[in-house]
Amino acid sequence: MNKILLIGCGHMGSALLTAWSSKTNNRFSVVDPVQYKKINQRFNKRIQAFKTLNQVRDFLLFDVIIFAVKPQIARSVLENFKSRQFKKSVIFISIIAGKKINFFNQFLPLRNQFIRVMPNMPAMIDQGMSCMVPNHYVSRFNKNKIELLFSKVGSILWLKNEVEINKVTAISGSGPGY
Repeated sequence: MNKILLIGCGHMGSALLTAWSSKTNNRFSVVDPVQYKKINQRFNKRIQAFKTLNQVRDFLLFDVIIFAVKPQIARSVLENFKSRQFKKSVIFISIIAGKKINFFNQFLPLRNQFIRVMPNMPAMIDQGMSCMVPNHYVSRFNKNKIELLFSKVGSILWLKNEVEINKVTAISGSGPGY
């Protein structure tokens, strides 16, 4: 069982949370200033939802931290992570379109384990396609953990480099919407 913190719970974050909460034994906490009340009601407080990051007491508890906010607010959200403490083994995930791993490195600990993932909305019905690219610090254990998590919502494809994920974003991430 992993403790997972989901930052942002819009369309994609909510689709993933719904699937994962019913198909895994992971424990979830969510930060979303708009959806936190609905999440607490919908999941009968099985999932802790907070309005702000400051309400999260201890970031050292989390095994996985997933960023699922709009690209235009990513910088302001990540500014809050500069002074936080994390487990050495924590794996950071981004499903934010267009934000490269180097962008996140400005705000996260040195030598962090980071995977950029581009899922798509068919994940809502377990038919999604999640393309992933890790940085070179990701352990085999964490790679397997994240692969197992995203396989609950569809197929997985590991990419060789970050340039490939930008191509995938246009096709896989946006294509089903059209």
